[in-house]
Amino acid sequence: MSPGPINWPPTLTPAKAFFLLFDADIIHYLVQETQLYAMKETGDKELNWQMTEKMLWSYLAIFLAMCLRPAPSLTDYW
Repeated sequence: MSPGPINWPPTLTPAKAFFLLFDADIIHYLVQETQLYAMKETGDKELNWQMTEKMLWSYLAIFLAMCLRPAPSLTDYW
């Protein structure tokens, strides 16, 4: 028995499957919640930075790239 879904539609690519999970609504929600969490943790209602969707997409891209090509140490990525 193989792991994962067994009846994949032939047109479903890995990228399309990813965007089924991470659609615009989820990304918007994550940005809002990250901002709220940062304000709560710092106790600062006026942060010096704003989380943006572009920043979150960049983080996700870096995270996925690091997962696809793991290095022994974080410093090995630089």
